[in-house]
Amino acid sequence: MNWLGWSTRAMIGALVGAILGGFAYAWLLARGWDAPYVVGALAGLAAFVLSPDKSGLRGLIVMTLALWTGAIAQGFAGPFRGVGVLAFHHTLTPARVALYLVSAAVAFALARTSIRRGAGKRAAGA
Repeated sequence: MNWLGWSTRAMIGALVGAILGGFAYAWLLARGWDAPYVVGALAGLAAFVLSPDKSGLRGLIVMTLALWTGAIAQGFAGPFRGVGVLAFHHTLTPARVALYLVSAAVAFALARTSIRRGAGKRAAGA
C-alpha cells in the first residue's frame, strides 16, 4: 500500500481513530451535541502520529474515511437515529455542512503530514 502514501501503522491508526471518533460522535449526538469534527480530529491525529512521512494522498483518503464514518455514526444516535447513509444528504443543513467541512479539513490537515521531525514527502511511485 505504499503507493497510497501510508504505512500499515498509519492505515490501522486512521481506521482505529475513525472508529473511536465515530463512537464519540454518536455518544455526543445522543446528548444533543452535533460534533462530526471529532471523527476528523481523531482519524487525522492517529494518522499524523503513526505516519513515517508526508503524503497528500493519505490526507485525502483519511478525510474521506472521516466523512463516511461521521455519516454512518449519525444514523445510530440522536435525532438522526434510523436515517441510513443513503438518506444522509436529507439531514444536512448549511450549519451541518459547515461542521462536516471542518471535520474534513481537520482530517486532511493532520493526516497529510507526520509528527516526525524531518519526515520526507512521499513521491509518486516510491
